[in-house]
Amino acid sequence: MIGLTMRRPLFALLLVAGCRPEPAPAVTSSTEGHATTTSSIGVAAAPTASEAAAASPATASATASEKAIAPLTRDEKGLLGETIDFSYDGKDVKNKSRAYTGRIFLHEKVLRAKGPVPLIVFMHGLNRDLIPHRWIGGGNEGDVRLIAQALIEAGTIPPSIVAGPGSVEKDAVSGGSSFPIFDHDKFVRQVLENLGDKAGVDESRIVVLGHSGAGCSDKGGIIAAVNAEKPPLAVMSIDTCMAGPLAEALGSAPPKTHVVVTWQTTTWDRNFDHFRKTFDKAVKAHPAEEGTLRELDPLPSLPRAHDATVKQTFDKWLPRVLPPS
Repeated sequence: MIGLTMRRPLFALLLVAGCRPEPAPAVTSSTEGHATTTSSIGVAAAPTASEAAAASPATASATASEKAIAPLTRDEKGLLGETIDFSYDGKDVKNKSRAYTGRIFLHEKVLRAKGPVPLIVFMHGLNRDLIPHRWIGGGNEGDVRLIAQALIEAGTIPPSIVAGPGSVEKDAVSGGSSFPIFDHDKFVRQVLENLGDKAGVDESRIVVLGHSGAGCSDKGGIIAAVNAEKPPLAVMSIDTCMAGPLAEALGSAPPKTHVVVTWQTTTWDRNFDHFRKTFDKAVKAHPAEEGTLRELDPLPSLPRAHDATVKQTFDKWLPRVLPPS
């Protein structure tokens, strides 16, 4: 096979949740929705590391590529940055079931960056309770903003924007999949529009991670990202249904798009053999470029195994596809 050596048996994909900072006025709007912004702007008891560095003449050259922003403090969840919420009503496609809420998180390092940064798109799993912004501040599974923030602050990935859609319509979650019909290109455009001048996106470094039901649709969810007009840098499937259509789609991904499939076996038994055979067949018919991942990665089981796969995948695979500059 062309690409990195595939380990057997192997599989992978990604996620994040909520923030409640000081409210700020709406700062931007979109033709497909509206945005409101919250941030951790305030008077810090002590300067952040980046502020201290900026104040030191010895580090002037290191901070020359950073924008000046107001001092930030961590909120009660430990987030250091700004969150932007927006909505999409599906009216342009005359289909209310396509509606969702969007949430964007900009870490302090993203807000300070002068150049474009990567975009991490996380798609949550089945959300029949219609919990707002699940995995990005809503629900009790976890918060991918905190997971990504830890990687950014450790320097294992570059400053990156985190964004994701959230289910708001019962019709969209009545089956066994999340976002059964989804337009990845539209979502990226909405993120760009709602960012305004706060940050720029490097569209060559967009990574899409989908958990659970986000990989259970024949053409929506993360499959929509694989088939997007502008294919992302990477698509990661995290403990999803792993049915034949997903295996076929991921195995047939564009030659420059990394593919990682992760899963656990403690709480969810699936037909892994069929997935692997279908995936391998598709990869053989649609070989990846040299150096492009086609990874199947069974993860060690942890407590709350299904939810734990999100952080496991972020920690293990994001640094591989988004190495620090």
